[in-house]
Amino acid sequence: MKQSFEFVEVNQNNKYILDNVLEYYQHEFNEFYNFFDDFNENGRYELISTDKYIWDINYNAFLIYKNGKIAGFIMMNNCTKFIKKGTYIAEFYIMPKYRRRLF
Repeated sequence: MKQSFEFVEVNQNNKYILDNVLEYYQHEFNEFYNFFDDFNENGRYELISTDKYIWDINYNAFLIYKNGKIAGFIMMNNCTKFIKKGTYIAEFYIMPKYRRRLF
């Protein structure tokens, strides 16, 4: 049976999951860009704040699940630079094992 991806909106109850996956995302990007080369005093990157994605109506974030397992996330906002109205994808991540898969 073919199963699809499920999108679950991030809220204050599951925000910690986004924060955890975002840490891995930042770590993975560090291989290509040295944006995140130092940990903070807590041993984390914590460079991208997710608070506004919970409290600001112009921001939305969704956890992406595949077969009940976390597969990634998408973070969007309405703060576009080049058009007057629209949605901007600020951050998007799919775990490598789920990329380019049709199952």
